[in-house]
Amino acid sequence: GAGYMLHASTNLSDPTQVAAITNAAQRYFNANYPTGYFGSTLVTYNATPASSTSGKTITVNAKATVPMLLMRVLGISHSTVATKAVSNVRFVAMMIVVDRSGSVVRESAQGPIQDALSTFVATASTSYLADGTDTVGMVSFGGTWNLDFPYTTHFQSGTPNIQTAINNIPFDNGNSTNTAEGLYQAWAQLYKMNLPGSLNVIVLRSEEHTSELQSL
Repeated sequence: GAGYMLHASTNLSDPTQVAAITNAAQRYFNANYPTGYFGSTLVTYNATPASSTSGKTITVNAKATVPMLLMRVLGISHSTVATKAVSNVRFVAMMIVVDRSGSVVRESAQGPIQDALSTFVATASTSYLADGTDTVGMVSFGGTWNLDFPYTTHFQSGTPNIQTAINNIPFDNGNSTNTAEGLYQAWAQLYKMNLPGSLNVIVLRSEEHTSELQSL
């Protein structure tokens, strides 16, 4: 329950946001473990949000004293048990691969592609990605490939930003569609990022998949 409220954009230096997350953990804990449950007694409980280089986590620890049944014949009336739960949100390391070949131009798909990309990654109010936290870059391909936007964590707020790169995708009228090269170069950029703890993703935007990207 607390993990649902934990996003890449969560500011753990903001007491209000931290309180909302820890309160959610407390509510779920209380709902699943009422006071005096099966004659037990809560000893300790804590919920701790934390940030790392690869994401954010909330860790819940609890310890309780529980009454024994069969063990009482050995003189053991109570025992202490503990549990731990962790919810993790990994930061995203993403390379977007855009088809800018002649087939896109002939289908007049440039505008829909750019609009979908703007919604998906460039607009803070519609993108799940968090500027300043997630890492995003973009390559395009036709007969050749091009690094349109070198990866950065400040993909929305930096200068230039990814919206500028989307607006300037060099669509062409050539007949070559070198998809494999575009995907390989995107992989090479992810390799350079060297963020193994993050969620490494390649998103392919080709002329055949406009509606799929718009639904993301």
